[in-house]
Amino acid sequence: MIFNFLFDNYLYSYRFIIQTLFPLMIATEKEKVNMKAEGEEYQIYIQDIIGEHKSKSSRTSIDFLLIRICDKYDGLASFVINFCIQMLDFAIKSTEIAFTINSQIPESYDLLNNSAYEFQTILCFFNQESLIDVAIILLCSLKNHIIKNKTYIYKLKFIFDSYIDQLHLVASDLIKFDICLIYEFFLSSLMENSSLQNTDLQNLTKRLDFLFVCLANYESNPGTSAQAAKAIINIFKEINIDLIDSDYLSNAFNQLIKHIEIIDIAIFFDVLIEILDNCVIEDYLIKAISFSTKRILKEIKSPTFDSPDKYNHVIFSKCINIIKTIIKDNPIDDNIESNENENNHIITTDKNSLNIDEIELILQPLMNYLKNPKKISFEDELLDILKLILINCNRTTNLSQELFGHLHKCLEKSEEMDMLLFRIFNLYIIKDNGFIFQNENNLQSLVNSLFKALEYNETSTFSSICGSILMQILPNVI
Repeated sequence: MIFNFLFDNYLYSYRFIIQTLFPLMIATEKEKVNMKAEGEEYQIYIQDIIGEHKSKSSRTSIDFLLIRICDKYDGLASFVINFCIQMLDFAIKSTEIAFTINSQIPESYDLLNNSAYEFQTILCFFNQESLIDVAIILLCSLKNHIIKNKTYIYKLKFIFDSYIDQLHLVASDLIKFDICLIYEFFLSSLMENSSLQNTDLQNLTKRLDFLFVCLANYESNPGTSAQAAKAIINIFKEINIDLIDSDYLSNAFNQLIKHIEIIDIAIFFDVLIEILDNCVIEDYLIKAISFSTKRILKEIKSPTFDSPDKYNHVIFSKCINIIKTIIKDNPIDDNIESNENENNHIITTDKNSLNIDEIELILQPLMNYLKNPKKISFEDELLDILKLILINCNRTTNLSQELFGHLHKCLEKSEEMDMLLFRIFNLYIIKDNGFIFQNENNLQSLVNSLFKALEYNETSTFSSICGSILMQILPNVI
């Protein structure tokens, strides 16, 4: 019904959008409070407003209606985009301190030639913060229209390059969130349409500085912290990371890992994984393992760790992934000579290799949980770490030797030899440096475990196959 009316009254469609829909997109005071109180939930809520439109909020419904109108009628998307870009430009350059809540738009400002009436009307509803917030939310909603038109990208690039310092330094909490949002959606497009002069690379570093600061500011503004994390992850996926100085990223990584023990924003840990996956980080890896291990132990001891909501398990799993990524993707020298300082801490002598003794000393309190697997629910995660240690070392290490005698307990708990246990037992066999085959007790323990796997043939054919394969390997190795 409303579509037919707007189609038949084309002039009214413009005024309906500007005078009715735009004011309804203004963030409420409750939403601003939620941004600081709900963290990731608020970030997900905003992403839904401009994306999937699953929530039942009024802003979600209005955004959905606006997108439908713009998709249905030629020219409306272009009108809304240009109107939002000029709203953004107007609000930013009206005054040097543009983002205090009480700053009002001068009603005499005439920016939009043939849309002056609509623009003057909207000033009755908006302060500068609201103008910027609504403009950015709608521009992100209309991303698919914008990225197809280089003119829009050029205009956005001009605004965000020209006012980059002002935006970063004096933005309110709400606008900081919006800046993180637009960097997520458009930064790669801004870089693609750039000739990548020194200024462009300097601005990229400034934007990353801004995002990292917002990410670390989780205590006062968790919603913006979560959105900054989302933007950083998207930047790493879409732009050429070689453009960013490796020392800069190493230092950023070092600053971020200090927050591992206390931050409760799960997507924060995804940023660390993204940096590890895409950048060469030679320093601070041992510190990252240490902080991650301490956080895991903290989560395990939390009274809510085994609660139904499983949120603690999310952070637990992400910290496990940090440890696994570091061990998997970096050279580990298990022959390197280690020294001890006055505090009896092992120190690595080659920064390009991770010292296995140093790693195992840190992991020991966590890996000790494998000694009684029936009392935990996360033995597979710990077995994954053990597997990676065995894969990346030329021998069975001190920690792996200590845990070997307890692996049969994992087998008994699961009542089968799954692929993970199969690989671990196989690694012990092929990496043995005399620990098993020159020790009668350890060899007997291995054989008993393999026979135990064969006994589970009634409940698990795979288990008996794994046991049989390893039994056949033993004579050749011995």
